[in-house]
Amino acid sequence: MIALLKKDIFVMDKQMRVLVILALIFNLIPNTDAFGATYAMMIALMLPISTVSYDERCKWDRYAAMLPWSPCQIVGSKYILSCGAFLLGMVLILLGKYAQILYGNTVDWQETALLLALYLVLIAVMTAVVYPLVYRFGSEKGRLVMVAVFIAIFILGGGLMMVVGLEQLISGMGALPAPVLAVIAAAVVVAGTFLSYRLSVKFYLRRREGAYA
Repeated sequence: MIALLKKDIFVMDKQMRVLVILALIFNLIPNTDAFGATYAMMIALMLPISTVSYDERCKWDRYAAMLPWSPCQIVGSKYILSCGAFLLGMVLILLGKYAQILYGNTVDWQETALLLALYLVLIAVMTAVVYPLVYRFGSEKGRLVMVAVFIAIFILGGGLMMVVGLEQLISGMGALPAPVLAVIAAAVVVAGTFLSYRLSVKFYLRRREGAYA
């Protein structure tokens, strides 16, 4: 498993260096911390998923079939890589917050913790959606399907906000105790990730067997 992670890190090394440096700069520049945080989290989402495209391009799956790693390990390494990318994105955001203190600005750490928790849930859910799509449809078609799925989610979410009202949704969530919200969020992330992982392994096996064009 460690060798698989090293392989993916080496593959995205040059691209990762540039993007991480840019994310660090955006988080360190005063008054751009919101953009920097979003940029860091999007990198954490897209970089690990891009390794699937690299594998597909160089026919890695055919070579991997002759190696001692199981499909569960190969797919699982991508999810572990995503977890590492999440942690890296959070570190970049925290460095930006500490930089704001050096600039003489005040930082609301409670708000920062809520922001990080929100990003973690959103990116974890998006990752759980994207991986099965990429393994099922391939990197090129998977991106198109992914965009269509996210557009549908945003439309449904926007429609829900228009019908119920954003303030009512926020007040309804705020009425729940913080521990209850944390448990609900953790349950959604764990259940979604597990289901996503099982689907990805199934699609990976079928794709390697030639079931998908």
